[in-house]
Amino acid sequence: MNFLLGLLIVLICAIIQCAMIAALGIAVRAFRASKHFRPGFIHETALLSSIVVALVCGMFLQVSIWSAVFIATGEVKDASRAIYFSLVNFTTLGYGDITLSEERAILGAMEASNGILMLGLSTSFLFYVLTILVRERT
Repeated sequence: MNFLLGLLIVLICAIIQCAMIAALGIAVRAFRASKHFRPGFIHETALLSSIVVALVCGMFLQVSIWSAVFIATGEVKDASRAIYFSLVNFTTLGYGDITLSEERAILGAMEASNGILMLGLSTSFLFYVLTILVRERT
């Protein structure tokens, strides 16, 4: 049952991240096609910074969803500890100062695999945008 719960949350998080990246891709193409975009330091910094902020917001939403799961299952009692624990799992840092019960330990591992996949997906999107910007300059 815990595995199915974790799988559902991973699926929800994947949809959130993919939707975020798809929306950002559309926005990047529209911004680059607009008459306001000029390749150069200021515009490229603004574009990349906006993308990073949006991706971080999407990931924080996912961390919040995992936090809610840990609170709902009774594994973590308060929101600030749940968010802290979730961030530690999502980033695969894994301090170990908060642990899940043996029954629900798989949820922590699933969040870590979810986080590493979402961080990798975000990194690859940033690399894609950087590649486009570099090609425009050469």
